[in-house]
Amino acid sequence: MKKGIFVGLMYYSAGACLTVLSYFLADNSYAHGPSLYHMVGLLVLLIGFVWFLLGALQFVLGTSSSSAKGTLLVHIIVLSGLIVYLSNILTTG
Repeated sequence: MKKGIFVGLMYYSAGACLTVLSYFLADNSYAHGPSLYHMVGLLVLLIGFVWFLLGALQFVLGTSSSSAKGTLLVHIIVLSGLIVYLSNILTTG
């Protein structure tokens, strides 16, 4: 389980680092559309969501390992935090 938690945290840490790096390296002068760092962050979250769905399917089918359960735990925490953050933005305007 610890290995899965480590893998999940490394994935999201690498995604956050790539997002910050693309923010500083890319040209952000066009204000009417998403910049590169928006796309990188969205891609990290989408891949994480697909990874979560695959892990949840394995858990339901009973074929998941201990490391997959740790990764699933990290995905649940990250995606729950994202849902809480976005619901807070939508309710407060």
